[in-house]
Amino acid sequence: MKFKNMEDALKYVQKDILREIDRICTKHGLRYYLAYGTLIGAIRHGGFIPWDDDIDIMMPYDDMIRFAQLCKTELDPKFFYQSPETEEEYRLTINRVRRNDSVLS
Repeated sequence: MKFKNMEDALKYVQKDILREIDRICTKHGLRYYLAYGTLIGAIRHGGFIPWDDDIDIMMPYDDMIRFAQLCKTELDPKFFYQSPETEEEYRLTINRVRRNDSVLS
């Protein structure tokens, strides 16, 4: 797919990831909420804050644990779930869903 610029490509990947998270959560009745810059962007900008470069969501703890388990079998193969439990070298306290063909720098 061709994009005008890197910002458009980034937004496409972000939406793709969010659609996958929503698919799994909807299928299994898990709750999640937009948060921080993602929520502000949705309300104030009708989409993304132009300078924001990530998607922020929150889940109740029990739903997050269930989501992590479901990712082992439900997550489309083009994505991966990243957490301290899935990667020994992962040092962040937040969990992520990422696309295999994207780069985090």
